[in-house]
Amino acid sequence: MRWLVLILGLLMAPLWAADGGKAGGKTDEATAWAALADVLENPAQRKALVAELRRLEAAGKTTGKEQAATAEAQTGDAAASADTAASGETTEGQEAAATEAPAGEKKDEVQAEAVALQSVAENARAAVVSAAAWPKKVAEAGVQVLREVGSRFAESWDALVGAFSGRDLMLQAVNWEVLQQTALNLALLVAATLLFLWGLHRATRGVKARLQDWVLQGAQLSPLSRRLLGVGAAALGDALLLLFAYVFANVLAVFVVGETGALSTQAAFFMRAFVAVEALRIGVRLVFYPRFPGLRLLSCTDKAAAYWNRWFVTLLQLLGYGYLVVFPLIRIFLSPSLGLVFSALLALSAFVYGMVVVIRRRTAVRHALRQAADASGSAIFSGTLRVFAPLWHWLAIAYFSMLLVLTLLSGEKSLPFVLRGTLYSLALVGGALLASMLLSQRIRRPIRFSPDTARRLPGLEKRLNFYVPLGLRLVRIAMLWLVFFELLATWHVVDVSAWEHSALGRALLARFWNVCLILAVALAVWLVSLVLIERHLSPEVGGGAPGVRTQTLLSLFRSGWAVVIFASAALMVLTEIGINIGPLIAGAGVFGLAVGFGAQTLVKDVITGIFFQIENAINTGDIVTVDGITGRAEQVGIRSVGIRDSSGTYHLIPFSNVTRVSNYMRGHANHIAEYGVAYRENVDEAMEQLRAAFNELVKGEMKRYILEPINIQGVSQLADSAVMLRVSIKTTPGDQWAVGRAYNRLVKMYFDAAGIEMPYPHMEIYFGQDKDGSAPPLHVRYRAEEKAAPAVPVVEKAATPSPVSKPDDLSNLPDSGAGDAPTSP
Repeated sequence: MRWLVLILGLLMAPLWAADGGKAGGKTDEATAWAALADVLENPAQRKALVAELRRLEAAGKTTGKEQAATAEAQTGDAAASADTAASGETTEGQEAAATEAPAGEKKDEVQAEAVALQSVAENARAAVVSAAAWPKKVAEAGVQVLREVGSRFAESWDALVGAFSGRDLMLQAVNWEVLQQTALNLALLVAATLLFLWGLHRATRGVKARLQDWVLQGAQLSPLSRRLLGVGAAALGDALLLLFAYVFANVLAVFVVGETGALSTQAAFFMRAFVAVEALRIGVRLVFYPRFPGLRLLSCTDKAAAYWNRWFVTLLQLLGYGYLVVFPLIRIFLSPSLGLVFSALLALSAFVYGMVVVIRRRTAVRHALRQAADASGSAIFSGTLRVFAPLWHWLAIAYFSMLLVLTLLSGEKSLPFVLRGTLYSLALVGGALLASMLLSQRIRRPIRFSPDTARRLPGLEKRLNFYVPLGLRLVRIAMLWLVFFELLATWHVVDVSAWEHSALGRALLARFWNVCLILAVALAVWLVSLVLIERHLSPEVGGGAPGVRTQTLLSLFRSGWAVVIFASAALMVLTEIGINIGPLIAGAGVFGLAVGFGAQTLVKDVITGIFFQIENAINTGDIVTVDGITGRAEQVGIRSVGIRDSSGTYHLIPFSNVTRVSNYMRGHANHIAEYGVAYRENVDEAMEQLRAAFNELVKGEMKRYILEPINIQGVSQLADSAVMLRVSIKTTPGDQWAVGRAYNRLVKMYFDAAGIEMPYPHMEIYFGQDKDGSAPPLHVRYRAEEKAAPAVPVVEKAATPSPVSKPDDLSNLPDSGAGDAPTSP
């Protein structure tokens, strides 16, 4: 156990402390004893420690006994060998050697185990001591930094005092007249250059105003595209103005100010600083362009943009011109010690200026960041802003503090690195935010196909509008992580390049890209398969609508193909990331076997469903009777069939329950009906009327559903109150019910017109009969009302006879098409 080895390492701390003999060893020893005390306070760890010590004690005793036995055996062997030297007997010596061999092997094993435990304990102790000493190291480093900063300020103060007290010999040798003329020439160059650049910006305000109007009111492109183009055009214009000002400053410095035909040292310093500062100002204007809200990337008020633009520009000019112009000129023309003083004062001034603004504006910036998070459409970007909002001023304070310390301690070495890192970080974060904005806009904009393309590729537009935004979101997340690690690499927090070129890094990256490729290929194959399947199912492509069987089989193939693709992709991904899929496949086989035994009905459902599909028993849209339920098959799967009956109820029937399938949509159908006429009617005349009704039926819209002329089969039976005539009409499958309803209507109309009676069930009242053959009397009572209609006879039931009610028994009629066929949905 790791913690037990750690305890053993702590127990051996006094030995290491004695061997070390250094002052730091006392601290390490105290830390080890403190850790040991913490372990002993824990009952569980204390019990385990005691058990381990007992085991080591027993092992030591066993080793001692074995060593003593070995020594005794060796002594006895020596005596016996001396006594039997003449006779040459070696039996006892061989037995001693046989006893010594296993004892020596056991001793070696114990020693190897002790060495291994000691090595692990040493490593654990070193880790604990290092972790315990880390706060001390941080504190010592902080104290050392403060000591060096104080020493730098002390040196600056001594240099300043020496300059005013006359101890600085270089300062005493300065030619003040030449210095005054040099400063005057530099001031003229600076003033003329800055004034010329200001005039150029002033002269181009009208062009920028028209460019802003196009950005805010144009209709050619999207708003974000117009803004990006406008910001880029404004930055390009400012860069051209900077180029013109740089050429003007060079001409002025060479031919007007200073020595004609040569660029002075101070002019060269200024030109370098001028280009650097103004180029950075162009970058600041990309975000905080004053007066032109349409030409800046950040959406804020003009007042806020002007404030932050002024703050950044002031800081850039203070640091840029201070370190690139004034500082080297002071060191060259005055004194290096004064340059040291100026560098310290400049760093302190920039630090104070930045800290004051950050502290004063921390609340306003926090509210602005939270508002931007609320308005953001990206969950990741919104969450990042919410986390950054309460911490931004602490990060800014830490940055300015780091900048101050590095400038004071090793400005010439560290400051260029910090400035490059800062500029690169700002460019990286700004580019990432811009790319995130573009991706967010692309995500919110759906993909639209032309009507012809949408017709030829059915379903592709909808699926692309699902997968493309999902892929862009993943790209945005990956981009944010790449930016994060690139920032760490920029500031040398993590050596990403070394990790990428290491064996582990190359292996992980290769596996990552292989997994991405597998998923992309699987998704592409799935999309192409879906497009092909939907193309075959679409009635607007190719040869028209496919058959019902084709639709059912393609739907089943789509489900099975999806399982094959994604299961294969999952297995390939698991293999790529180093997981052995052999046990998984074996486990899946065992699991499938167990499921097969435990869910035999489910297996039966699937097998029966497969054979039903092979035999083409049911297709989607068929009207069938399955398990006693008649309706339209809306969903046909491998395991079950879904049927919606005429009342709208949806039934899901497993195939294991199906013993018979009645499909009304195969080949053709028949409308079979029996029509009853009274016994007094002429049967032949009734048949003629049935044929006449059919002749009118085939003249209407039902003609396309009728395959053959009517078949009047004749008198099917002589019922109680009617003569039944059976007819049969052959129709297209599924249309027999519509044809039957239309034909029944015409039969009723033709029978009525011909005066043919279609009897309905009658009820006869029988009053009985006396023995002499006479009928009993019928008592009738009349009730007269004033001014009433003629009296209605009221029949009173006789007391003696019992009337018998005998309705027609319709249940004994043979099955008819009208009664047997289901109602058409």
